[in-house]
Amino acid sequence: MMRPVSARWGTVRDCSSLSGDILEVDAADCKAGRLPAAGGLDLPGETGRWIMALQGWMADAFCKERAWRELLLKVAGIRCDAVSEDKRGLLIFDWIMVTVLGSLQPCADAHGFGAAWSRMISDRSGTAASEAMLAASAAADSSRNARNGVVAAHASSAAAAATCSVIDYSGVIADSAARALMACGEVATVDDAWKRFDPLGLLRLLVITGAERRI
Repeated sequence: MMRPVSARWGTVRDCSSLSGDILEVDAADCKAGRLPAAGGLDLPGETGRWIMALQGWMADAFCKERAWRELLLKVAGIRCDAVSEDKRGLLIFDWIMVTVLGSLQPCADAHGFGAAWSRMISDRSGTAASEAMLAASAAADSSRNARNGVVAAHASSAAAAATCSVIDYSGVIADSAARALMACGEVATVDDAWKRFDPLGLLRLLVITGAERRI
C-alpha cells in the first residue's frame, strides 16, 4: 500500500530563494539552480523541491524555454496549504510512476523484467520498486547483448531512485528512464524522451492546483 504523501517524501519545506529577471538567466545556470537571490522570489513547497531536483537533469532545451521560466515566476505565488500540497505531491507521484516509469513497460517486457516493472507501477510501493530494481539488474547482468544490458541497467537505476524520495530523486529517475528509452530504440535521443515526459505540462498542473497568489 502507498504511504501518505508526508511519509513518502518527508516534511522538508525549504524554499529555494530566487529573484531578478529569471527569464534572462543562462540555461546552464538555470539547470544548476544558480539564479539571482536578492528580491524575495522563492519556489515553495513540493513544487519547488521537484523543480530544483529536476532542472539539473533536464535537457537544455527545456530550461531555455520561455514558458518554463514564466511558470517559475508563477510558482512563487502558489498556496502551500496542506490540501494543495497533498494534491501536488500526488500529481508528481503519478507523473513519475505513470508517465516516466510507465513509459518503460514495453522495454521491460521485451527484456525479461516486465512482471516486476508492472508490479511497481501498480503497487506503487518501495518494496515493489526494490523488486523491479533487482529484476532489471539481474537482466542487465545476464544479458549477452550489450545494448540489452544498457537498457536494463538504466531501468535498474530508475527503479533504485524510485525507492528513495520521489521528489528529491525525480531528476535521476527521469534521466535514467530517458536513457533506457533511447537504448531500447523507443526514442532517437534523450531530448526526445524528455519531450515525451512533458515536465512543462506537469508544472502547469502544479501551478493551477491551489493557484491563488499569496498577498
